[in-house]
Amino acid sequence: MKMLLLALMGLGCGFMLFSALAIDVPLMQTLVVICALMLPFVFIWQDLSRDILIAVLTLTLAFNVDQTLNLHETHVGGAQGLVVSVNGISLILLLMLYFIDLYRNRDKTPSALALYMAPLTGILLMCLFSMFRAPDRMLGLYETLEFLKMAGIFWYIANAVRDKRTFHFIIIILVAGLCFESLIALAQKATGSTLNLKILGGADSAAVQRIEGSAVYRPGGTLGGSNALAWYLDFLLPLILALILRKSRPAIRISLIAVFITGLAALILTLSRGGWLGFLIGASLVASFHFRHIPPLRRLYLSILFILCIALSGLFLFKIDNPIRTRLMANDRGSALVRIPLMHVALRMIRHSPVLGNGVNNYTLVHQNFDDTPEQVSIYFPYPVHNMYLQTAAEIGLPGLAFFIWFLIAVYAGIWKTIPSAEITDSAFLVGVTGGIAAALVQGLVENSTIGSYHLMPLWFLSAAAAGRILHYRAASPEPDAGRRTA
Repeated sequence: MKMLLLALMGLGCGFMLFSALAIDVPLMQTLVVICALMLPFVFIWQDLSRDILIAVLTLTLAFNVDQTLNLHETHVGGAQGLVVSVNGISLILLLMLYFIDLYRNRDKTPSALALYMAPLTGILLMCLFSMFRAPDRMLGLYETLEFLKMAGIFWYIANAVRDKRTFHFIIIILVAGLCFESLIALAQKATGSTLNLKILGGADSAAVQRIEGSAVYRPGGTLGGSNALAWYLDFLLPLILALILRKSRPAIRISLIAVFITGLAALILTLSRGGWLGFLIGASLVASFHFRHIPPLRRLYLSILFILCIALSGLFLFKIDNPIRTRLMANDRGSALVRIPLMHVALRMIRHSPVLGNGVNNYTLVHQNFDDTPEQVSIYFPYPVHNMYLQTAAEIGLPGLAFFIWFLIAVYAGIWKTIPSAEITDSAFLVGVTGGIAAALVQGLVENSTIGSYHLMPLWFLSAAAAGRILHYRAASPEPDAGRRTA
């Protein structure tokens, strides 16, 4: 563990040194050269290298280091070109180590993950088929490659977390990443600036919104925007809550509570109403799971405490001036109402091409052709529909959306079957993933995202970790008829 921490600190210091000195050198070009030079050492110290690469891949959920080649600067939507990223490089190296390990251990076989990979393959095929209707097929290809990377991350993580040590290690890195991201958001709010974190994926300029005539700064952390930060927090905060509610040592629980409070404060400061609603639903799911498994008397006490908290929260929200009340009650200058005509345009796009869609990552290239709204919303607000389900159907067709829903159902069905028989940590993790994905899916009703978007990476990552633990328990449990056959 000490060697791993030293290696991660060395990588971090080297990265900061690079960002300070190599001003005119392309970022990813330098990183690729460094990876090539380090490749022999990766294969010599495989176990340490694997831990470092998994840690880096997990941290890229929050810290997105990439460079886009063949950049289409004016494109609005998904990938603007060929994306070369740290998570992509990490994935390639991890897959190389994985298959070398398979070659050495011929008796070891990777899990096929057929139940989950089948819908992911369907999505990939629909991305390819949709390009027949795409005005710009190269943009479609770039986005398809991004989704292929997400599918690769899912496959690798699902196989990796079947090892209990790796699973616990990933949980630690997830918590650490959330902690750092939340602290960055709080520092941005305190200073009123982005802290110049563009190299880690942060926005170029501060997101300032006028609410009731006042300019309000909305921190975005390193995720590029306040709504994107809220989406990331929605994925992970219910998971932290589930880990807090499990039985654990006091020091661990206090640390998790501190991370949770920091993350919740960052979520409030994003002023994302969709993020707030998603979190409430996700956290309620986690709390309801915990509520069912506690003694009746304690359940009564907690019910009274919950009612008091709701009453105090209502008093705080509606009687005292605060950012939440202002955000919910104040004039938002049409940012909510604009979603309605955007949905109207998306529905027309879906009706025009319900099977193949209009081309993955080509939404904003064709949406003006379907805009019959009186205000011509696609001209004065030239962005994709703020609903990831409608955007998915408009780009890769209703079959593509159906494959996506199939994947989600498969993940949730596996989680529900596994929770009763899982160990404490596994059960808490699966419950947290249930709440986190539910929270993010709710926010997806009011956010735009292509199917291979970096902002959906937590969905594939957490689903993969859940799928891996599900397969672990399925492999460990005897078949129902095994005893009957041997009798």
